[in-house]
Amino acid sequence: SRRQRQMCIRDSFYCRACRNGVTYIITAGGGAHLSSVVKKDKKEVDVVKRVLHFCEVTVTTQSMKVRAVEFSGEEADSVEFSKQDRN
Repeated sequence: SRRQRQMCIRDSFYCRACRNGVTYIITAGGGAHLSSVVKKDKKEVDVVKRVLHFCEVTVTTQSMKVRAVEFSGEEADSVEFSKQDRN
């Protein structure tokens, strides 16, 4: 079976979570008022930060890397998925 990834812009914070084999990245911290962060299920949430940020996505034939960068320049999170992760 293939591993799935979802990226969405919804609430003004950064979150990466894995639920039922699907990795979710929620991002929208580009300048709007930051949303409150509530961790409902801590075991499924890998990273959650209430920071102004942007995401840099690098895609090659072998991998995809998502890097969340705070406006200060500090890395908030980084995750890489290789082509081998698809199985």
